[in-house]
Amino acid sequence: MLSRSLRSKGRKLLSPSQRHKQIRHRPERRLGSRRLRKLPLSLLAAVIFALSLSLQLAFFTWEPAQPSLPVSQLTALNKLVQQINQLLGQDEPTKQLAIQDLLDQEVQGAVQLLYLDRQVKQSQVSLLDLPPHQVFQPLDDSQILLTLPVGLDKVRGLLVVRQKVPPPPPPDWLAAMLLSGAIAVASIALVLWLKTSNTMGQIDLLCRQFLRYRRENETQEMEFPTTSRRPNELELRVAVLQDLWMKFQNVQVELTENVEALEQSKQQLENTIEDLRKAKQQEQRLIELGYAVAEFGHDIGNANGSIMSYSSLVLQQLDKPALEPMEVARALVHIRKIELASKNVAGLTEDILEFARGKMQLNKTQHQVEDFITQLEVYLGFAEDMDIQYKYPKNIHARLEFDGRKISRVLINLVKNAWEKLREQEGGSITVMLHQERRNLLIRVRDNGAPIPTQVLPVIFHSFQTEGKEKGTGLGLAISKKMVEAHGGEIRAENLEAGGVQFEIWLPDAYQTTSTNSPAGSDETLPQAANY
Repeated sequence: MLSRSLRSKGRKLLSPSQRHKQIRHRPERRLGSRRLRKLPLSLLAAVIFALSLSLQLAFFTWEPAQPSLPVSQLTALNKLVQQINQLLGQDEPTKQLAIQDLLDQEVQGAVQLLYLDRQVKQSQVSLLDLPPHQVFQPLDDSQILLTLPVGLDKVRGLLVVRQKVPPPPPPDWLAAMLLSGAIAVASIALVLWLKTSNTMGQIDLLCRQFLRYRRENETQEMEFPTTSRRPNELELRVAVLQDLWMKFQNVQVELTENVEALEQSKQQLENTIEDLRKAKQQEQRLIELGYAVAEFGHDIGNANGSIMSYSSLVLQQLDKPALEPMEVARALVHIRKIELASKNVAGLTEDILEFARGKMQLNKTQHQVEDFITQLEVYLGFAEDMDIQYKYPKNIHARLEFDGRKISRVLINLVKNAWEKLREQEGGSITVMLHQERRNLLIRVRDNGAPIPTQVLPVIFHSFQTEGKEKGTGLGLAISKKMVEAHGGEIRAENLEAGGVQFEIWLPDAYQTTSTNSPAGSDETLPQAANY
């Protein structure tokens, strides 16, 4: 399917580490894990429990124990102070004896009881290092010193008590552990509540949006499970999510079917486009073939015109009672030209067939330079009214090796284009030049007509470029370029600075020579060959 192919293409673009990370963090992989949220919550509970227990133990260890007395001991001491206060109204001897009897009584936890009246206190105040009233002053780890004021005005005397202090109770490990566990459970409950409330909020938002979508797009009411009791909020949420899941599965099935249908439509569209492209190519090929037939037909018409012209001359020369040898020679020359024109027609017919097949085959043969020029003159018989000059080396041993019919076809097309342009121009001339460049052959076709427009010059060898000719097909130069390139050569056009147009044809390994001896003054002076 399309989505599967897109996913496979996306996986190919990821590195192995990125692909492993993507797989490891997939939501379905994380949700499918049995350890989901168990390990973090257990670890958090253990940390909170250990921290709470440590804080409790540190509090018992670091906080110094403040000296204190049980409530019963304090009550007994306060009662003793009241009794001494009641005895202060008696006579001095009796009072002292009664107070001493009270002090001799055993008080729970008391090690020493001493009463100091005002006179004794004032006289011995510097001898006693007493704490403030009702303030515990520790003497050692097991005893404290305590002073209690006597009298309603609390200035009639002091009761000095040396009291035993019970040792501090040991820490209650069970209570500490229970408290730590309660704190840990409460903390986990708070975390779970926060996480659950956030999740439930998102679920509620999803449910509300889904219910709004149902109200706006569907008329059928959503079905809830029928029970004897009223469903709670959690059951309602589960029912909504189940309905949403069913909708999602249905949409996924429809989407899969749509993707498959789109894939089939895409394939059909591609096939249609391919058929249209082939049909377009076939149409273009037929159009080019039609224009080519018209182009070749025009050349066949010119060749037939040459045949008819030479045939008329032969008939005029032979339609006499007596023939002179010179007239017979002229007639033979014209018959030879008729033969060459007929071969040209046959070659044009073969060119049409090759163009229709889409294949161009070369038939390279060797030609004498003068014989090739003579043959070219015959093919250009339709342009006898034009001044056409031929310049070439007069080396009788030179051989030209190429497909004569195709190269002649190229030169005929170039000369014909120049002739059509210069027919109505006075003083028009065309020059065909052959130049040897080592083993290569350079052919120039030059005219003195109007230059090629600048915008046409770069695309002049493209198909259907008519260079402003109303009756042209625009295929002549394109076919000529293919014929030259079939020889491994090149062709180009340029406007001359002195005026006119020049076409240059470069053919590699087309000039074969066995001797460079030439009569003095027999070679034409040609311009230096251009670098290709």
